[in-house]
Amino acid sequence: MHSPDPHPGLRYAAAMTEAFVATLTLWTLSLGAQAPEKVLQHDKTADSGPSGQEKADPVIAEGRGGILVRTRELESLVLDRFALVGEGRELLDLLFKAKLLDELARKEGIEVTHSSIAARWEELDRRARAAGEKGIVDQIERRGLGIEEFRDFLRLSIVQERLTQKALGLGDKDPVTGAQQEIWLKQEIQARGLEQLPPPWESGIVARCEALTIGTEEFARFLHARLSRQKIVETAWHLLLIKVLERRLPDLSERARTRAIETEIQRRRKAHAREYPGVTFEQRLGASGQTLETLRLDPAISIAALTRLWVDRKHGPDGLRETYEEERELFEGLYGRAAQTSLLLLVAGQFANELVPRTFGEAEKELSQLKEKAGDIADFRALVERFTEDPTGRESKGALGWVTRGDPRYPVAVREALFDFLDTGGDVPAGGLVLGPVRLEKGCTLLWISDVRESPPWEIMIEHVNEELRRRLVEEVMPFDSVKMVEGA
Repeated sequence: MHSPDPHPGLRYAAAMTEAFVATLTLWTLSLGAQAPEKVLQHDKTADSGPSGQEKADPVIAEGRGGILVRTRELESLVLDRFALVGEGRELLDLLFKAKLLDELARKEGIEVTHSSIAARWEELDRRARAAGEKGIVDQIERRGLGIEEFRDFLRLSIVQERLTQKALGLGDKDPVTGAQQEIWLKQEIQARGLEQLPPPWESGIVARCEALTIGTEEFARFLHARLSRQKIVETAWHLLLIKVLERRLPDLSERARTRAIETEIQRRRKAHAREYPGVTFEQRLGASGQTLETLRLDPAISIAALTRLWVDRKHGPDGLRETYEEERELFEGLYGRAAQTSLLLLVAGQFANELVPRTFGEAEKELSQLKEKAGDIADFRALVERFTEDPTGRESKGALGWVTRGDPRYPVAVREALFDFLDTGGDVPAGGLVLGPVRLEKGCTLLWISDVRESPPWEIMIEHVNEELRRRLVEEVMPFDSVKMVEGA
């Protein structure tokens, strides 16, 4: 992994308060940076319902068939999904710090003038241009942050700086380090005893500290504004999917829906027990910021439950078997016989040049020599660590995992080499064997087959068929790229 400056154009931000900017830049200039691919120019007066309601709870997303999602339902789900996960906790911490700084500034009579903000802004802009950037405005706008919003961040950074100076008995002109400011702020928070409350937040409060509180609606709006565009659009998509699936199942009773959701949760609980022995399902939910209660309310669970119910109703066991027989090549290619494979790659081309170190013929000759040294999987892994020119492969010691005949993640030449060998009766001994060299588009490779797994029995394959039909249903009724976000959402 390379490690370039994650916030180009903010290297000069040392002029701002280091402690505050270190936190700010994590979310203000790296989150929500994606521009929307589709924006709906929405006339809110065209919606049905009282105009006052529309203004208080405007439409935020539209899907196929004129299905709408309003702001409050989206923000409610955003709160449930993200409030307790790592990014949400960081944003809660940041929101609280901003509110605390404002409260302390009010008590201490500290006011930051427009001229102070302008001076700090000019210094940042000067440093940006000196660093070869177009200027601070360009950097801010390219990351989806409002100009006035960033000015407020500058104001808060100056507030933190002055409060730290005051606490340390220093003058306005005396320098304070970022470490000093961060230590001071942490001590202020500890002295007040910040309490983060668990969901479902029936009191309407997410966190409190003495007289300061952060309410659910306030934090939901903050999350909505600060989370990445991808997370917000995906959340809206899930809400739209639920609504369109409910239209597909108009006769579904609440009791049947609850039963389907509980069945889906039990299915996931069983899968969890297989994959994570020694860790309870509830512990894993807690690590992702969820509880059983929030899981039951999450549209992702309802989508899984309702699509499965729809497929079961429409096809049934016989229909699933018929689908498999009609598309046997597809399902066997994706989920059937598989070879546990590792790979050693040398970059090559038709001609050697500055970017291509060898020709295909030279690579095949090198690999043929290495092949003689691969007596077992341990030898092969050692060769991968020394010689492979695939950075990802070096980290995994060449392991690709189980490769099926139709797995699109791997080059056709790799899959053909594996299954040409297996289809012609090739036998894989207990210790495995090496194949190749195999020529690829941009190099040549050796392949190590450790084991072969035969096609699964029908009771497992039927789940793959079910999953594929559910995927097709989602693509039919509400594909992700059909979601249109309202401008300004």
